[in-house]
Formats: sequence, C-alpha cells, structure tokens
Amino acid sequence: MPEHPNAAVLRQVHAALTGGDLSRLMELIEEDAVRHFPGRGPFAGDYRRDEFVDVARRMWELSGGTINVELHDTVASDEHAVNLERITATRNGKRLDIQLAVVCHVRDGKLTEAWDLFSDTQAWDEFWS
Repeated sequence: MPEHPNAAVLRQVHAALTGGDLSRLMELIEEDAVRHFPGRGPFAGDYRRDEFVDVARRMWELSGGTINVELHDTVASDEHAVNLERITATRNGKRLDIQLAVVCHVRDGKLTEAWDLFSDTQAWDEFWS
C-alpha cells in the first residue's frame, strides 16, 4: 500500500529538522504555521514557523548537541498526519528520554499546524528548566 501524501510530508519535515536542512524545512511549512508546545517550562507556548526554527536551535545548543529525535512511525489521513517519536538528550547532569506524538494538520503538501504531546510533560519541562 502506498504511503499517504500527508505522511510523506511529515516524514520530510522530520528529516529536514533532524538533518539541519532549514531551507527544506521552510519549504515544507506554511508561512503562518503554528506549533504548540504544552507545559509550563521555558519552551511552552505557541510558535510561528520562524520562531520554531529558533526554538529548535536553542534546544540543540542547550543540550550541547545531544538531543536526538528518533522517528518510530508516521500515520496520516486526508486532514492529519502524526509522527510517533522518541526524544533523548542530556543536559547539566540530567537525562531526557520520553515519547512524543506530533499531531499535524497538512494542507496542499505543507504543514500548517502542529501539537506536541509528550508522554511526560513534567519531565520535559524539568529537563529544560
């Protein structure tokens, strides 16, 4: 069975983000796209496309380049795509190892909105605090 086009888009977003291909990432995300991070930590909030790229850079820097986002699976329909991921990182003697579901809206081959749903939001917040 062929992969749903929205799954392919989300896989490409993941590959561009984790591979540091920011120009490709920008091509795959609508200009007015929003990404929502839950919690109460320093990264909680809603971010527009350009802001999200800055947040990703800050996470990379704060983790000393140790952050790793492993893609487990991608599922999609005509309106949504979901990445199931594992995030690991180390920082200041702390270790992060949590699961993440990124629920996205995709329209016309571009990501338009995303919600990060962590298996342990408190651990996520504490790691970055």
